[in-house]
Amino acid sequence: MHEPALLLPLIGSSSNDSTPTTTAESSPNPAPLRKSSRVVTRPVYLEDFDCNNVIGTSSAIPSNSVYPLSSVLSYNNCAPGYHAFCCSISATVEPTTYNQASKFECWRNAMNAELLLAFDENKTWSVVDLPYGKVPIGCKWVYKVKYHANGSIERYKARLVAKGYSQLEGVDYFDTFSPVAKITTVRVLLALASIKGWHLEQLDVNNAFLHGDLNEDVYMSLPPGFPDIKDHNKVCKLHKSIYGLKQASRQWYSKLSSSLVSLGYTPSQSDHSLYIKSTSTSFIALLVYVDDIILAGNSIHEIQAVKAFLDQKFRIKDLGKLRYFLGLEIARSNTGIFVNQRKYTLELLQDAGLLGTKPSNIPFNPTTKLSSTDGAPVDDPSFYRRLIGRLLYLTHTRPDISFFVQHLSQFVSKPLVPHYNAAMGILKYLKSDPAKGIFYSASSPLKISAFADSDWARCPETRKSITGFCVLLGSSLISWKSKKQNIDSRSSTEAEYRALASLTCELQWLQYIFQDFKIAFSDPAFVFCDSRSAIYLSHNPTFHEMSKHIELDCHVIREKILSKLIHLLPIPSTSQLADVFTKPLQHPAFSSFMSKLGLCSIHSPT
Repeated sequence: MHEPALLLPLIGSSSNDSTPTTTAESSPNPAPLRKSSRVVTRPVYLEDFDCNNVIGTSSAIPSNSVYPLSSVLSYNNCAPGYHAFCCSISATVEPTTYNQASKFECWRNAMNAELLLAFDENKTWSVVDLPYGKVPIGCKWVYKVKYHANGSIERYKARLVAKGYSQLEGVDYFDTFSPVAKITTVRVLLALASIKGWHLEQLDVNNAFLHGDLNEDVYMSLPPGFPDIKDHNKVCKLHKSIYGLKQASRQWYSKLSSSLVSLGYTPSQSDHSLYIKSTSTSFIALLVYVDDIILAGNSIHEIQAVKAFLDQKFRIKDLGKLRYFLGLEIARSNTGIFVNQRKYTLELLQDAGLLGTKPSNIPFNPTTKLSSTDGAPVDDPSFYRRLIGRLLYLTHTRPDISFFVQHLSQFVSKPLVPHYNAAMGILKYLKSDPAKGIFYSASSPLKISAFADSDWARCPETRKSITGFCVLLGSSLISWKSKKQNIDSRSSTEAEYRALASLTCELQWLQYIFQDFKIAFSDPAFVFCDSRSAIYLSHNPTFHEMSKHIELDCHVIREKILSKLIHLLPIPSTSQLADVFTKPLQHPAFSSFMSKLGLCSIHSPT
């Protein structure tokens, strides 16, 4: 058997080789090794990365990173409570598997509490023998840390989730649809709460889906961690819905809706997740997103009353003042409300390995042209698709990347290397200000202004145009869109006209939402367009060779002008704020438009 070779000879050891060995006696002061004077450069493909201490966010802690987060992210301007909240939600790590969670007592206790509640209190299921011919669905644990409004940990929550993807339609489920709050409704609510000075409270319903009653026979395998049962034919027969079932959200929504209606709340016909209760002395709005609830209104006594009712009916967690909702971080002061997705953005950068990347001042190089044929396929298409999906969710508070994300989303079926590089460019731009968001000023006037624009034949392959618009309540941005038109336009006038029609429909819907909030406007919405011909076509019912083919539904613009819903006005192209939703712009114009749209950051170091 051969002995493993030593990398260095042992000191004082003898050798049969002719080469002499160095000993401590013969060389008491060995000469130091000469340091090479050769210039060492980093490989080109690593220029955008730095792997040394890039997670530190405090400027007081030294960092070896060339582009540390402390250069773009600071908490010096935040109130102590909000600072603690931000740090807490960023530092806590949640397990992703049962094996990880079972090693910690806090998560074991959370799972035992969930099983006790479901099995003993709610009678969610009973353990039975699996009937012949029935196939049980699987289940898994999902873990989440819940926080108080001040950022401290409230509890460790473990939730048992059924693997509903194995259910069969018509066998163990039928109807599945359940409405959730539109993100535009959330922004409108925050803007009005800032202007009106409404109270903003947040609730979480404990095990909301367990309150829904099942109408079908559904069998589920025993959950991980359930006391061992020797009979392997034992399964759980579900009596009530649980998370993961396809019909669970519908059953929960039906029960919650009927309860709120019995309390005197009226569901909105424009957003079925919005409930309103208005009296001569008070106004309360209740917005539901599955089991997360926002309460807004001018009467704290009415808010406490509905909290007590819901707690008696379903058992709720009172989370206090609104701070964190669906990944949106909300900070409030006397001057207004600031909304961003700082934590979500940092997680995006971390997952992509770009926490230490060099920031960029624009998301996309305007000279770059992307196509579905030029370039090699990416090694991992699923990563690109996940990234685009996550970026789409980030556009809820980052309108500055809306155009670029919708552009890159056109290539998810077959992503190429240039598409991947462009997506990395968006992440580098996000690194320049991860905490940028929208500010809703408390002094904003109750007036609506909107901007509509299009980029004719923008797509080089289909020659379809891009529609872009934005809507502001005073100075607060509440709605925007960047989308490729689904019909080829024969002229730039037609493309602009279609963009105006899309904006008009959005304004009509917003009008209904404002009516639900008991907000009346004395003036029509001022709509700005930089196409004189589109404005002329909107005011005059003319038909000629270039417009007679336009669908009748596009002419809704004329109807709404006559009904005083909108007032159409011209604007120079250099002042058209909707430009950022139709085309890539260079840095000075891009930053100027974003500032006018109300984007800012309370975490900026400067």
